[in-house]
Amino acid sequence: MEEIYERYWATLVADAFCRLRDMGLAEDCAQETFMILVRKLDLGASFPDEKMLRAFLFRTNRNVALHMARQRNRERNVVASIEDEGDNVIEDESDYYALENQEILDNALDSMTMRNAILAVWHYGYNATYSQMAENLGENTGNVRRATERAMKDLQDKMREDMK
Repeated sequence: MEEIYERYWATLVADAFCRLRDMGLAEDCAQETFMILVRKLDLGASFPDEKMLRAFLFRTNRNVALHMARQRNRERNVVASIEDEGDNVIEDESDYYALENQEILDNALDSMTMRNAILAVWHYGYNATYSQMAENLGENTGNVRRATERAMKDLQDKMREDMK
């Protein structure tokens, strides 16, 4: 189980982050995915090959992320219906800039392809090495390095555009 966790953790978190745009929720999502896998294995489920395991993990991760997104939207709707618009004042200037920077990053990631967004999150957010990313993707390290460099340049360009 530890080997599966090490092999897929960063990939599942990056996949969830691209759906949820919240690193804390993305990590919770990946953790829940592994908990579901453990429960399935305890009940006698088996995965005869790597492809079936990978498909199960990503399908489960997607479903958990969608559930979390729906739950978050329901919570936001409840809060919005209770609050007055005048009460949503940001008091600390650093909170404003943090929120603005997060919005710029979110907009840039939203405008990127899913693959480039995942590569950027792995590289920038998790400091994943090219060899770790290549192993997770089942690709050659040189190709992953070049693709990641292009993804990071794409991210920087899109963030610069948004800051103008």
